[in-house]
Amino acid sequence: MASALLSFSTHDFGEASRVLYAALLEAKLLVAAGGPPQSETDGMDVRLVAAPDETGDPRLLAFTSERSFGFGGQAAPFAVAPAPGLFGFALRNGVTRVSIDSGGPVSATLERWELEALAEGRIPTAPRRKLSMRPVEPGSLPGLVGALGEMFSPRSVFLLEEDAGGARRLLLGMTAPPPIAVDELADRLGGVLPGGEGVSLLRLTEKEADELQRAGVRRLP
Repeated sequence: MASALLSFSTHDFGEASRVLYAALLEAKLLVAAGGPPQSETDGMDVRLVAAPDETGDPRLLAFTSERSFGFGGQAAPFAVAPAPGLFGFALRNGVTRVSIDSGGPVSATLERWELEALAEGRIPTAPRRKLSMRPVEPGSLPGLVGALGEMFSPRSVFLLEEDAGGARRLLLGMTAPPPIAVDELADRLGGVLPGGEGVSLLRLTEKEADELQRAGVRRLP
């Protein structure tokens, strides 16, 4: 597992992800255990500890070894479980994200679609959505560029818009981690977005960013 995570520093993202998925199908992971059941009707032999992510939703913290468990600032006791079974347990209990080795040296976070496949013993394949994306001219939304400029560094964001089944959303494409949670971003942009139009953050690779620029999509001025 440690070797699979380190492949993210030596392979491209797609290949490193496949290496990680293959390792997880055979791996056992450590998770913080919250002690015995709270009642006789609890139904669990052990209670696992989840932490809120940036949106406030629960995220299970898992680790590849006792050493990385310590790096993550976790305290004993811990439980050990096969990764596919652990992911199935997380999903059945309403947890849709799992972070592995959050304390480093290399970490990864799995989303629901990855957990569902791995829990069934399959290599995940990214879900496809029918979307129609198009660039947005900065001047078409009065006040938007100024509002975004207060939150993001200059020229770090691509402006796009998607149409998914008639629902329009503004997409902010970026290669760096966003400095603000999506919910907070939507609240702060509420006054400059057209009524009913939402906003999403789109993480891009450097290659994808270059392709957007060649296609004529503009960054924030």
